[in-house]
Amino acid sequence: VGPGDRRGAVGYVGPVEGTEGTWIGVALDEPQGLNDGTKNGKHYFDCTGNKYGCFSRPENVEVGDFPERDPFACLDDEDEI
Repeated sequence: VGPGDRRGAVGYVGPVEGTEGTWIGVALDEPQGLNDGTKNGKHYFDCTGNKYGCFSRPENVEVGDFPERDPFACLDDEDEI
């Protein structure tokens, strides 16, 4: 999910009350969102908790089977103790 290269699972596709157009609700893997699957008091999808959900326009979402990120991939041998 852009911006920010966030990852998660699609939980909702459709209109969101009070907005125009189609939105995609994403249950994020990490707490990098703005909600918990609820927008303007209406619950659209389930996710782990507060800040684990976001709504995004379809053009900002890339769907696919992505490998799990390695949190230590950016470290080199000198960074180890």
